[in-house]
Amino acid sequence: MSPVDNSKLVAEFCPDTDDGDTFCYTEMLDRTARKGNNNYRLVKSFYHRSKEEFWNQWPSIKELCELTKTRAYTRLAPRSYEKVGKAHVLLTVEAALAGNWSHMKSLYNSACGRTPPNKKLWLFDIDAITDNTENFAKLLADSGLVRARIPSRKGEHIITIPFDPRPFVGSDMGWSAWGEVSLHKDNPTNLYIPEDAA
Repeated sequence: MSPVDNSKLVAEFCPDTDDGDTFCYTEMLDRTARKGNNNYRLVKSFYHRSKEEFWNQWPSIKELCELTKTRAYTRLAPRSYEKVGKAHVLLTVEAALAGNWSHMKSLYNSACGRTPPNKKLWLFDIDAITDNTENFAKLLADSGLVRARIPSRKGEHIITIPFDPRPFVGSDMGWSAWGEVSLHKDNPTNLYIPEDAA
């Protein structure tokens, strides 16, 4: 199975320049090892304050993925260091008050995940490319909503701006009418999947 390399697509979502506050981030996740709450084990995180920084980090991300046979996922919606920092302080104080000292080392990533992005993006997970899902993607694109189509092993992630879904699915909000489609409002997408990663 060939590697999936979406670095050129993902880089476009990183800030053009470092403004001192805005960033996107990538997590390398081991899908063969689980921890609490059914989460995958985090191997390493990278924070991208600009396209230049992303491309400087890219060789290390790819090499580590290959060495550890793990996938790299990027949250494309930009975050604020200030907002994440404030959330991190609160989580750290809560952990200290609860005496949960060992948990503190993972709290910055938790704060990143819990902090709303500066600009929201939706991710439509397409498990299999079919005529139905292609029609769905075309309808989204024709409506001016699509920001990227990012390949996965068998399907793709369609990245859109938020929108009123009723014209697309009616009042029942059933995305399954379009096939193997599910909506995630703040999920990471595939940056790199090595050939032999789970």
